[in-house]
Amino acid sequence: ERQYEKFKGERERCETRAAAVSERIAGVEYVSGKLFSEWKGELGQYNIRVNCVAPGIVVSDTLAKAADSDFFRQHAAGRCLERPMGAADLIGPVMFLLSDAACFVTGQVLGVDGGRNFH
Repeated sequence: ERQYEKFKGERERCETRAAAVSERIAGVEYVSGKLFSEWKGELGQYNIRVNCVAPGIVVSDTLAKAADSDFFRQHAAGRCLERPMGAADLIGPVMFLLSDAACFVTGQVLGVDGGRNFH
């Protein structure tokens, strides 16, 4: 029973953290959507694109010190790619959005979360 209570507490803590991350991502999506909808006519004439990258939980030195390894394992278990996500995983998607390959991509939210959120 003691082991169950410990697991239950860890699970609740992970769910709380995941909810906080989801709220932040929703906030970023909202702000980028507002920018796009309010400025699409003004920015489009200058070929300025508005896009957003919505990452999953990125393992950093600071986060690794603050969270235990069970948190990362449980979070990764809910994704298609069950490995930790590092900052380097964001380089390719961001470089794509900055490149000419994405010259006709605007008003998009690019989820980079290892398949945690399907749209």
